[in-house]
Amino acid sequence: KQVINAEYGEEDAAQSDPKPSKTIREDMNALLSNLDVMNTQLNTLNSNVANVKSLVSLLEERMIVEGGCEKGGAVFEQGQQWIGDDCTICVCQGGIIHCLPDPACARLSMDMGH
Repeated sequence: KQVINAEYGEEDAAQSDPKPSKTIREDMNALLSNLDVMNTQLNTLNSNVANVKSLVSLLEERMIVEGGCEKGGAVFEQGQQWIGDDCTICVCQGGIIHCLPDPACARLSMDMGH
């Protein structure tokens, strides 16, 4: 019985767990190699993102220190003026944007009968 069981055991093991072919092993090794490369690239990207975040923080601090302003992605220097929305003139003062009605726009509206 033991010899027969041993033979059946070997046969069962051979049928249920075939050895992978060389091609499958090569494919698996290639996949593992690609995963290693991707992991290295991901680590590099994470490092780059951290560096960019640090630079953005430094730029924001510098902008605040120098009294600059930011609106909608545009950066304005201390004292800089620009035409805002809806007939306003805006100015950057001490890091704060101040907008007032544009007198020329009000006159234009009056001249047009509005």
